[in-house]
Amino acid sequence: MPLFDQAAYLPRALRGLRSQTLSAWELVIVDDGSRDGPEDVLRPWLEDSRVTLHRLERNRGLGAALNVALGHARAAVVAYLPADDVFFAAHLETLLAALSDETVVLAHASVAYQVGVHHRRAAQVEGEGLQLVQVAHRVTEDRWTERSQLVTDDLERMLWARLRDRGARVATGRVTCEWVDHPWQRHKVIREPRGGLNLYRAHYGVGEPLRFHSSTGYLLEEEPLYRRFRERPATPPALDGLKIVLAGELAYNPERVLALEERGHRLFGLWLEEPEWYNAVGPLPFGHVEDLPARGWQAAIRALRPDVIYGLLNWQAVPLAQRILEADLGVPFVFHLKESPHWAVSTGHWPALREVYARADGRIYSSVEMRDWLEPLLPELGQPVLVLDGDLPKREWFDAAPTRRLSELDGDCTRWCPAGPSGCCPSTSPSSPVTACTCTSTAPPEGVASPSSCARASASRPGTSTRTRWLTSGRGCASSRATTPAGCITCAATTRATRSA
Repeated sequence: MPLFDQAAYLPRALRGLRSQTLSAWELVIVDDGSRDGPEDVLRPWLEDSRVTLHRLERNRGLGAALNVALGHARAAVVAYLPADDVFFAAHLETLLAALSDETVVLAHASVAYQVGVHHRRAAQVEGEGLQLVQVAHRVTEDRWTERSQLVTDDLERMLWARLRDRGARVATGRVTCEWVDHPWQRHKVIREPRGGLNLYRAHYGVGEPLRFHSSTGYLLEEEPLYRRFRERPATPPALDGLKIVLAGELAYNPERVLALEERGHRLFGLWLEEPEWYNAVGPLPFGHVEDLPARGWQAAIRALRPDVIYGLLNWQAVPLAQRILEADLGVPFVFHLKESPHWAVSTGHWPALREVYARADGRIYSSVEMRDWLEPLLPELGQPVLVLDGDLPKREWFDAAPTRRLSELDGDCTRWCPAGPSGCCPSTSPSSPVTACTCTSTAPPEGVASPSSCARASASRPGTSTRTRWLTSGRGCASSRATTPAGCITCAATTRATRSA
């Protein structure tokens, strides 16, 4: 039984185990650094000689917890009872019977589960592979993939595929367990867009660089990416160095904040507790930023006595910024919004955003367009105003040799459609020249001019192909949703300017 912050689910899981028609079982519980105090729930169960508990000092991940359990297991067959799932009475007996054939290595039950108000019973959870609660298998030399190797929600990659290579896999055909659906299941924390690397890091408190690959995203390898920053010594504090609290999230290119540390300033982090996939938060994989506690942060800031609190960057940071100002900590506060006031409006945070900017000791905007849109709507209290891109890449990324051009690799002509800041567009801020095309694939977002219409709007040489690629540095603004060739002419003009630059 792997356990992390699921004490509320334990009584139901443990009662299901005790109801088994097969009584010859042992339960090996591995508490993977839980913060919700499962000891009170577990105490009476530990009086049963069949139950043992092993505690890990910090969260090491599902794979490590299961490997610790396998190391302590004494039986020739193991089954899995996640703390939030349930065995029905005949579960273990049915699985063991299916494994009576010596050629069978893995047996799995059918499963009950609930989606909203709808109850389902099936061989597998719709859209998912085999779940831990369904499976029993013979003990082999194989072990679970651990966090130090790869973070993934794909249990096939973590173990099931290796077991399949050792023998047959059979289904019992009987529904003898329940998979419990809730928002903090591990696969939901890992999978983009609701989850992702940043939510995983925040939820499990992971400070080391990760090799991360969800079943819905791309492979991310942080160790080689951040090695140069992580391994260098800390910069000695400068005589005029500041203590800076970074409050909120860092979005893309988060390592840019090290430019402050490299000038002799000390950095501290107070982060969103539930970031979205693009909200970079601590513990930061490149180091040199000390995190403050999410609980009791007011006392921690008063004890630290920082010189400035730097609130940033996407709209998700607005509620935290508002709480910091309301705490009246006596520390200068600067707020920096990346994009956009319109997201704040659509999510109901506009009153809070306006209050944060009105009360801030300094206002930073990511673009001239955003400054010109917001400043007339705020009280004129004389705060200093700065325009600074929120996602500037660190200069070290430009010290390597350029990669080969795509056209050199495949002979195709490639058109790039650069993305612009979200929200502040020509329709609402006439000074903005940006037309944005954003998508993660070669197909444009819904309503944005398609590659074919772009091709009609630009001259193509006979015998050459044209390919459009969509950059993802921002989200498309309303004015970019043109389906006319004129919209593509603007895009093509921007492309020419970018290519020249």
